Amino acid sequence: METNDYGKETDTGFCDRAQGFGGQARDGCEIDFSDGQGVRAVRDAGAVVKMLQRLPLLWKMLFPLAIAAVCSLVYLGSSTLVLKHNNSRLAHVRDVLFPVLEITTDNVGALDKIIEQLNDAASSGEKDPLDAAATIAAKVRANYARLRGIDADKAEEFRQLAAEFDAYYSAAHAVAKEMMDKSGAPDPRSLQAMSAKLDTYRKDLLSFRDSANSRFTGTIGDATSDADGAVSTGIAIGLLSLCLTLGFGIAIARALLRQLRQALKVAQTVAAGDLTSRIEVTSHDETGQLLQALKDMNDSLARSVDEHKRLEALLQHQASHDTLTGLPNRALLQDRLKQAIATAVRSPSPIWIIFVDLDRFKLVNDSLGHKAGDAMLKQVAARLQSAVREADTVARLGGDEFVLVLPERIDGSGSLSAAVVQRILDAVAQPMMIEGHEFVTTCSMGIAVHPNDGADGETLMTHADIAMYCAKEVGRNNFRFYSPAMDARILERLRLEGELRHALERDEFELHYQPQVDLRSGRIVGMESLIRWNHPELGMISPARFITLAEETGLIVPIGAWVIRTACAQNQAWQRAGLGRLRVAVNLSARQFAQKNLAEFIMNILDETGLAAEDLEIELTESLVMTDVERAVGVLDDLKRIGVQLSIDDFGTGYSSLSYLKRFPIHVLKIDQSFVRDIATGADDAAIVALIISLAHSLKLNVIAEGVETPEQLAYLNLHDCDEMQGYFFSKPVPAEAFEKMLRSGKSLSSGFDRASA
Repeated sequence: METNDYGKETDTGFCDRAQGFGGQARDGCEIDFSDGQGVRAVRDAGAVVKMLQRLPLLWKMLFPLAIAAVCSLVYLGSSTLVLKHNNSRLAHVRDVLFPVLEITTDNVGALDKIIEQLNDAASSGEKDPLDAAATIAAKVRANYARLRGIDADKAEEFRQLAAEFDAYYSAAHAVAKEMMDKSGAPDPRSLQAMSAKLDTYRKDLLSFRDSANSRFTGTIGDATSDADGAVSTGIAIGLLSLCLTLGFGIAIARALLRQLRQALKVAQTVAAGDLTSRIEVTSHDETGQLLQALKDMNDSLARSVDEHKRLEALLQHQASHDTLTGLPNRALLQDRLKQAIATAVRSPSPIWIIFVDLDRFKLVNDSLGHKAGDAMLKQVAARLQSAVREADTVARLGGDEFVLVLPERIDGSGSLSAAVVQRILDAVAQPMMIEGHEFVTTCSMGIAVHPNDGADGETLMTHADIAMYCAKEVGRNNFRFYSPAMDARILERLRLEGELRHALERDEFELHYQPQVDLRSGRIVGMESLIRWNHPELGMISPARFITLAEETGLIVPIGAWVIRTACAQNQAWQRAGLGRLRVAVNLSARQFAQKNLAEFIMNILDETGLAAEDLEIELTESLVMTDVERAVGVLDDLKRIGVQLSIDDFGTGYSSLSYLKRFPIHVLKIDQSFVRDIATGADDAAIVALIISLAHSLKLNVIAEGVETPEQLAYLNLHDCDEMQGYFFSKPVPAEAFEKMLRSGKSLSSGFDRASA
């Protein structure tokens, strides 16, 4: 402790402790927390509160009992000390004060009797009183001997008394001895002097007795007072313990009730479906854990509800939208179309329904897989949306089919604007990159209008679909408006499709062969195999009527395999019959070309039929190989490795470039008959044919002219050194039996016709 300038004591230890908490001690031990460091002290005090908050509920409930127990232990300890001290005092009273008081009182009485006997002896002059006094003196002597036997070490305050007892005893002993040594008659003066002396002793003993009695009374009083104090302390501690227990118990009970009410309120709120309530957890005991569990449950339910709403919205979106493109699906399309029709009925206005189908989409799926096909569908969906207004509907029905609903989109003449339709066609036809490959896809569109072509959405979509198929029949990348006359054509198409599915198993197909003639020798050096469908009821059906249908339905793959196998087997049969070595040409469809392991498949057929690979020629259209140049080069390289001949059919009708043509490992270019038809009368076609022949020869390719029907055409081809021809001028396609007769007869071009004369 130190003294400050005001004379007050200060606790320097407390000041030091305050500095240890980050404060600064000033005069009078004033603690300055202005520098912010003393916040640590407050934080430490808060840590204690947090520690109490973290106590389990059981410990909180036992906390008041613990306080009561501590108070009881304090009371028991203090009471024990008081009782022990009182026992010591009472033992002191029993062992020291009481015997001293008793002996002193007895000796005072004895001295009174001795003085009385001495006075009697002095007045009577007899010896008997002296004998009685001697007897009494012996008793006093014995008492003093008894007093000396008391252990004076039991109490420090009796050490002086013990010395006084020794003095009194010595005096009494001397008197007694003096009395006992008197042999004669007692001397009255001596007896009176002795009596006076003993009276002095008596007074001292009385004083001592009074002192001893005072000590006795004081000790008993102190013991009684301490006992009363212990009782009072016990009552006070009991009341304090009761108050603390009740106080802490009530506080804990109120806290528990508050938390339980909060938990009940949260539970009722959650049960009512309100998951937005805020729950604060201020303790870490069981009630705090209950609140935390309710909070976690509330949060979990809130997350579950949010997730449920999100999933519900997602499911609702998926139920009404296409999962791949995100466009409305058939269900949403029908709903929007129904609403559009209802609006159009209230305020008469046309609604245009456009059915869109991608051309040769299956080629992408078959060549690059469905992943590439999905990528193309996504791009087409985006392009269709960009080509129409936001108010218009673009929906996907499935596969490569889309439907557009254009309400109130008419021009001044009351018909759909051609610019709108063309913009849609152009948007789809833009080149697109898919997995590093450039594709150009087109679409065919059928258009129906409400209310002329139907009063309900289903009828309108059906008629638009019919118009779309008619657009495909006239050459793709086109559109047609619905007309009732289209129904008959569609019914015929549906019938053909049904019959086509069974034609192969019923063996209704047959191959016709058109000779390919060498213009130098005039001899037949090969033939092109052309499929025909000999229907039992409809008769001979032209390929123009069913090939496109077979490609769309996917039946072209098994039909094409039958064509290759049959043509190879027939060629091998003629060679075995000694009719010469011929080259048979087979047209390959886009879907066949997109097959995986095409070269392996053809090699298996060659092994099966025994035909040499160089006697088989695979014809591919120019547009087919230009769809995906990189893949086409790879497939053609595989086919070349197995030894088959490769030719580009209908050359000149597509968009080949010389750079691409040089990359293709082909052997033959076939000039399309559309150029050959007018070479005798049209200067442009003649120039094109001459250019193709010159180009092919510069690339070391053979040239075959298709569709040669007149001597003039043949003469022009000979003049420009065309290698081979085929066409009606020499022979139309004929069945195998007729072609065999032609071979056996040795039919050839007229021997009088030569290049010089031409």
